[in-house]
Parts: sequence; C-alpha cells; structure tokens
Amino acid sequence: MRSYNYRQLGESIQALRKARNLSQTALALAIGLRSPRAISELENGKRELRGSEIQALCEKMECTLAELFGLEPDPLQVTAGACLRGDDANNEELVRVVRRAQRQMKRISEIEETLGRKPTSQLPSLDKRYPQNRSSERAREQAIELAGWARNVLGARDGPVEYFEQKLEDNGIVWTTWDLPEGVSGLTLRYNGRPFIIVEAREHEQRQRFTLAHELAHVLVDTAKYAVLTRSYGEDKRRGRTIDDNKELRANHFAGVFLMPESSIREFAEGRFQLKGPIRSEDISRLAKHFQVSFQAAAKTLAHLGFITWKHYAQIKDSQLEMRASQHIPEQLSEVVHMWATKIESTPRMLRLVIEALEKDLITFSRACELAMCDREALNSFLMEYNRAENA
Repeated sequence: MRSYNYRQLGESIQALRKARNLSQTALALAIGLRSPRAISELENGKRELRGSEIQALCEKMECTLAELFGLEPDPLQVTAGACLRGDDANNEELVRVVRRAQRQMKRISEIEETLGRKPTSQLPSLDKRYPQNRSSERAREQAIELAGWARNVLGARDGPVEYFEQKLEDNGIVWTTWDLPEGVSGLTLRYNGRPFIIVEAREHEQRQRFTLAHELAHVLVDTAKYAVLTRSYGEDKRRGRTIDDNKELRANHFAGVFLMPESSIREFAEGRFQLKGPIRSEDISRLAKHFQVSFQAAAKTLAHLGFITWKHYAQIKDSQLEMRASQHIPEQLSEVVHMWATKIESTPRMLRLVIEALEKDLITFSRACELAMCDREALNSFLMEYNRAENA
C-alpha cells in the first residue's frame, strides 16, 4: 500500500463516487467513517486507505478492486448523458436512472459469465430495414410488419402472448420496473450492445404490459445509439409532426398489433360478436380482458386495424369514460368503488375521477396515487378489482 500513488488512488475514488452520484457524506457513512472529511482527504491523496475500508468501498460503489485502484476502466466513467439527447442529457434524475441501468447490466454480464448462462439468442437491430420518416401511414405499415416478425421470432402463437417477459429474457433483453421521473413511462437503452428496458413501476399491470411491448419496438428499430424515452403525457401539438412523433406512433401501433394481432381478434370474436357492424363497449372490454390489455389499448388497436373508424373509437372511448364517471354505474362497480374509497380513506368521486384521468392519459400513476392519497400497491389493487368487476 505504501508504494502506491495515493493521489492517483484518490482521483479514482472521486471519479467512481461522482459517477454513482454519491456524496462524500454518504460514502463516509457507508464505510464506517464519522466525517466526510476523511473521504475528502482520501480523494486529495492526503490519507492512506486502510485495508478494512477497501471492501466497503467496492461494495458501496459497486466496482471491482481493479476499478477502485484505477487499473481497469470503469464503465461509468463515460457519462450516462452520452446516450441521452438534448435536455435529457442534463436531467439529473434521468442520468441517475441510466447510470443505475449501466451498473445493473455490468453485474448481470458478470454473473452470466460466471454461471455460463448467457442468452442463447439475441434479437437483431432492424433500424436499417425500417428507416424512420414523417409518414404516419408508413409508420403504421412498418409496425404491422414488424409485429408479425417479432411474434414469429419469439414463438408467440395466435392469441395472447404467453410468457412475454420470459421470451424477452430468452432473447437477451433485460427488463425491469423502476420508479422513473415524472412523465416518463418507459426507457430503453443499450449497454455494450445489449438492450435494457425499464418500465414505470407505479403504473398498473395492464399498462406495464403494453409499455413493455412498446419498448420492444424501440429495441428492434430505435436504440442503436441513443436511449429512447416514452413520455406519459404532455405532447406539444404546436410543433407539428416530427420523426420522433412517428417513432412513438410506430411503437404504439406495434404494441397494439403485437399483443392483439388481427387474426387472433377475428378468431376470438367468432361466435361471440360481429366485427363488421358497430362494436359495442362490452365487446371491447371482453377483448381487452382476453388479451390482457386496457380498454383504451384494445379500442385503439381495433381502430388501427380498421375494424372501427377513428370517429367511432372516440365515441366509444368517451361513452366508456362517461359511464365510469357517472353516478349510475353498474351495481358491482359501485360496490367496488365505495368499498375501496372507505378502505383507503378517499371518496368514490375521487376514485372515479382518477380512473377517468388515467384512461385519458392526463396524469401519471404516481400523480393518481397522490390524488387518491394512497400508495401504489393500494391503487393498483383497486384498479385490478375494478377491471375484474367491469369485465365480469
């Protein structure tokens, strides 16, 4: 230890600490030091690093011994902002999420290498086959073609996509649910070429499934270099349609037809209801339940595929929302709303308004929790029970 260059060691510790967004105080407490001054002295080369502190430093900063002593490059030395564009690169919350994802991927790779359990296959990047443009119609055509390709490669039979999450992992895609910054429902990036998908943990289960399919489209055609963020709401309609808008349109349409392909919709509808005439709200609810998606996602997919007009879609959606917000909702739904309003100390009206706002995508799930004054688990349980009662 005494022959080591302490200034070089100090610079390495400081770089590792900053890359992980740790304060000197937090690091000092983690390794059992009383004052952040000791960390400052370490980083300035004025204090010797004790042997008992080395392991604690490596654990807290999630680094190897070689990285700690500057003998091996740390993957987070390259700023996380490098894979974020524009204002996102300066967003501290997003940078922290990306850094966390990079660390997670590094550890996963290490464990896979140790266990010899690397994925047997990996989905290719198809961005050159499906170039972006400003044509919304072309974006929809690409989405349908891409969704068919993805279902075939993932071995998804007709009907709902079973074991969706496991199929992604089998093909080398790492995914997780984390709390994302307000207004972001999904984020996709690559680490050493490998895809990593993050879905907002505070969304309800059906929305998470749709977002995961949405992010799969970004993995296939949009994340060769930069991370892609999926916004929950707040689109600026004044700036006109851009390529990024069509990127989201393509991913949304992909998610719909990937989870609900046209052939599977026809097969499910046969003998149950007609697809030629006006489709009723209750029929759409049955479709949504069968394919494990939300009512809005099911209705939008029907419109994309031409089973209903966009005008009819708007009418169905509005009537569904009005029914939910009405005081004259079906008895079983009313019982669920009143029971949960008592359980979480909210009001029936607030819960109905929250449902309506979520359906219209006017608020995020975290904001809904704030409004209903309950935690994520409670609101998610209420929404799941409400959906079961609605589709019964």
